[in-house]
Parts: sequence; structure tokens; C-alpha cells
Amino acid sequence: MVQYSPGSVSYKLGYHLQGDIINHTGDQTSDRSIYWTTSIKLTIWHWAHEYWSARNQARVGADDTFLRQKEKEKADREVKFLYNLKDKICANDRDILSIPLDQQLESTTTQLNNWVNTWQPVILRSLSRAITFAISNVRSIKEYFPPV
Repeated sequence: MVQYSPGSVSYKLGYHLQGDIINHTGDQTSDRSIYWTTSIKLTIWHWAHEYWSARNQARVGADDTFLRQKEKEKADREVKFLYNLKDKICANDRDILSIPLDQQLESTTTQLNNWVNTWQPVILRSLSRAITFAISNVRSIKEYFPPV
């Protein structure tokens, strides 16, 4: 794969190419380095645009269907992540996840995104509280078994 870094095409490259064209044509009457540099830069930019377009089309898709499918998959992943935390959150907050996961995933992308935006902060806060409660009344082992 060819890597293109900005600024790698310089005036010197154009000057070098001018020397090649002068040697080839024998015309030494005009300074063509600027034209060569511009031509090379334009060629590289056109190539970069074509390469970027092909990569973008492969990654995002040529139409909205592919993009909508990716958004749905992302929303499904986020909902599944929150449902996987069900056993780790506070018991009184588990009713948030009372709807079965399969039924929840049948919702539209907008509904899933709205559900995630509404309940994600609550679930993550509940997870944080559950972790805090789990260690809040834990005493040192020396308190249970005093040294002899």
C-alpha cells in the first residue's frame, strides 16, 4: 500500500522532473518546474480522493441501507451490553431490564437509541452503587480473627 504524507511533493521534485523533460525534449527556454509540481500534486490528490472514496464506500456503504444496518447493529450492541449488567446492578433497579432481551431487540433503531439514552445513565449509576455497597461494610480479616 502506498502511503501519502502531505508536503512530500516539493518544489525540488518539480525541478528534478523539469531536468528530465529538458533532457528528453532539449527545450531549455521555459521554467516548467511549477507546472510539473502542480501536475504531480493534482495527480496525487486525485488518486488520494479515489482511494478515500473506495475505502469509504467499502466501510460505510454506497447507500443509506448499509448505514442504517450499521446503526441498528450498534444500537443492538449497546442494549446487549446493558442487559449483560443485569446481575451486577442493584436488585431494586433490575426491573428496568424486565422486558426480555429478544423482545427489546425487535424495536426500531430509534426506539433502541432512545431506550439506551434514557436508561444507560441509570444502569451505570446502579452498577456503581452496587460496587460501593458490596465493599462498604466489609471489615478487615483481623477483625473476624483476632491475632492470638
